[in-house]
Amino acid sequence: MRQVFGKLIEVLATVSIMAKKYTVNLSNEEVEKLRSLIKTGKSKARTITRAHIPRISHK
Repeated sequence: MRQVFGKLIEVLATVSIMAKKYTVNLSNEEVEKLRSLIKTGKSKARTITRAHIPRISHK
């Protein structure tokens, strides 16, 4: 059973790496605004999740 989970984890780890479709260029001000929105955690979960997307694409 453990061997199966080990193999499954290896497969999932390799599948999760995807090529970027879009590149996003954000100014420092925009990056800071997204970072503060995510860090405070006081916004709706949907808003925080959507704030992660351009921030991750920016890297």
